[in-house]
Amino acid sequence: MPTQIEGQGGQILQIDGSHRAGRVSLRPVDHGALGQYAVTAVSGTILASLAASSPIFSCRWGNATNLMYIEEISVQAQHSVAAAALAQFDLQLLIARAFTASDTGGTAVTLSGNNAKRRTNMGASLVTNMQVANTGTMTAGTRTLDTSPIGRIQGQMKTTIGGMIFDVLPQPLFKAAPGVHPLIFAQDEGFIISNPIAAPATATWILAVTVRWAEIVSFGNAQLG
Repeated sequence: MPTQIEGQGGQILQIDGSHRAGRVSLRPVDHGALGQYAVTAVSGTILASLAASSPIFSCRWGNATNLMYIEEISVQAQHSVAAAALAQFDLQLLIARAFTASDTGGTAVTLSGNNAKRRTNMGASLVTNMQVANTGTMTAGTRTLDTSPIGRIQGQMKTTIGGMIFDVLPQPLFKAAPGVHPLIFAQDEGFIISNPIAAPATATWILAVTVRWAEIVSFGNAQLG
């Protein structure tokens, strides 16, 4: 016997009766009057001998009313000057809390106007600050980083030019999955990408960071469409 489900407006969904199988469609998170965004930021040529735990990408959400819903943070990196010897190279993703003053010293990512919007009629991004390193470490703002990263990848600095540091491109540091709680930032929260170990003394490299996110009023079952 078929089961009927009545939805809004009296519409009835009949499941498995006379071939009326129920169908579902996946939808983006509900952004309301805000929007959904994507951007790729590319560093300058980062100098050799970068000290361990140097911030090389920073994102701060300072909006008091809305939330930043992170879908994906991925990276790729390539040599510009080869290492003198094969060396390990890591990147890590750390959540920043009590983030009340932005990092400085990098190149700001342009998010004003239509930049980064996935549809023109969306609102301009409300991200407070997003920047990538120029030629070296950025200067930390006022923030408290979690001790443990929520994403980390390892690659290898090579002695010849022509290869990427990470074999899989791009390499995700975080990616939201269906049915799994995404990464949500409220006021004065954000994230930092840094290198957990020091970079080789001779090698220089270029970093590209891709961020995909939505800006929403609240997060809960009603926001999933």
